[in-house]
Amino acid sequence: MIFLCLLIFFLNVSLIKKFSNMETNGVTNPTGSIIHGVQGIIQVMGTDNSSYYDLLSQEYLIIQDHDDRGLGTGICKCGLPGGGIEKGETPQDALLRELKEEVAIVFNPGSFKKIGSFSKKRPEGFTNYNFLFFTRLSYRPLRKTNDPKEVSNVHIYSLRQIIYLSRFGRFHEGSIRLLFNFLNGINFGSLNETASFHCYTF
Repeated sequence: MIFLCLLIFFLNVSLIKKFSNMETNGVTNPTGSIIHGVQGIIQVMGTDNSSYYDLLSQEYLIIQDHDDRGLGTGICKCGLPGGGIEKGETPQDALLRELKEEVAIVFNPGSFKKIGSFSKKRPEGFTNYNFLFFTRLSYRPLRKTNDPKEVSNVHIYSLRQIIYLSRFGRFHEGSIRLLFNFLNGINFGSLNETASFHCYTF
């Protein structure tokens, strides 16, 4: 039992060091193309703050794709704002840049709390990491984008609405899993595995 506990401890330390190095240096694959990503959970508070006490009514800033990403479905899915980490960027650098482009908001570097890192094995055979951050807005931002070639709309959706979209394949699977993991207090894992919250699993 003691050996098993020590093994788990050293594995966690190894993972933390790995993620820390990735955040410090920025990461690209050997060909120089982007393989790691960053997403931001941006909670939008109502004027009376009542949604804070009702998890399903809590609202989040959500983006909608400009197209179906070449899948041929015709569905412009919604998801968390974010994107790829460019060479030389830290995850936080990438997040601030992506949010300025996608939701037209300039955040201060200290605005976000780092939640964790989640891996995803891609069909191409490599595994990338998605770094997750969280912040809460005390106001309702204008829903606009500086990147109309990538983002068709910016929405403010409640968790209830997000779950509804997910049931019909209109919300990115990775985004709903990141959101569920965050709500469950989970800060690392695999986005290839389902995530559950209350009675919902995606």
